[in-house]
Amino acid sequence: MKLATAEAHGFHHEFLGTEHILLAMLREKGVAAIALASLNVDGEAVRREVESIIKFGHPYDDRGPLPFTPRAKKGVEDAMDLAKQLGHTKIGTGHLLIGIVVSEQGIAGQVFCNLGIGLDDVRARTRESLAANTDELDGASAGPNA
Repeated sequence: MKLATAEAHGFHHEFLGTEHILLAMLREKGVAAIALASLNVDGEAVRREVESIIKFGHPYDDRGPLPFTPRAKKGVEDAMDLAKQLGHTKIGTGHLLIGIVVSEQGIAGQVFCNLGIGLDDVRARTRESLAANTDELDGASAGPNA
């Protein structure tokens, strides 16, 4: 979550949202990045779309851990449930991606819809990538140091 927190701080946001998690995933080399690349998702287009939807906040001094927005918290909880269902001991970017794009109501889901990328496609491709990259999951973690 370090990269997601850095994204939130870059926007001067005091909460960690699905958009920050999404932008962080695009910077990592995990299962989510593999799935998104297979869908020809342009990371710069995603960033531009996020920036067109959200507002930059006012600078503030606190650079510590941030609380999740309700939708991001639900996405992380869904990711943990998915990992358990799949028998994975850790959650990684693939689990998180599926968790945060359950509907177009969250900013991450809205970004994909605005770019013409179906959420069903994102979830299906990510599940395929999770199945194909199970060896990477041993090192995957969405804990505080990820």
